[in-house]
Amino acid sequence: MNPSHHSIIPLFHFSGGHPVNPVIPSKNCCPCCGFTLLEVMVSMVLIATALLAIFRLQAQNLDIQSESQFMTVARLLAQERLSRIAGNPEEFSEGRSDGSFDQYYPEFRYTQEIRRTAANGNLYHVSVGIFDDEKRSLERSFSIETFMFKPQ
Repeated sequence: MNPSHHSIIPLFHFSGGHPVNPVIPSKNCCPCCGFTLLEVMVSMVLIATALLAIFRLQAQNLDIQSESQFMTVARLLAQERLSRIAGNPEEFSEGRSDGSFDQYYPEFRYTQEIRRTAANGNLYHVSVGIFDDEKRSLERSFSIETFMFKPQ
């Protein structure tokens, strides 16, 4: 290897026999370095927009979770009510009635309607509706309809 082929870049300059760090000129080397107010404001708007979107998604997630919980519990309560109607002859009578699920689910109420169909004297149309008693509206409701045979 011939040492003349390699370029050696000195890391230090010598001034008066003492090594001195080289000064590399930079375009950002002025006393007014930093961010402008406009840049800061734009970044704040972007961060605020992102946080607002995250909070909105979280609120929507809570609403969906609440609705999902209501639908799951209401479906199970409606099935339980249909089982009580089918298994208890005293509950299996024509007409419309309503009630609550007592201490287990005090926030839920039900309505039920049982009517005889014209096709057969022992075939009944049974409709059970579950609604949220806390909201006092039918905004959140679940209903199920079926046909049941009542032996004589």
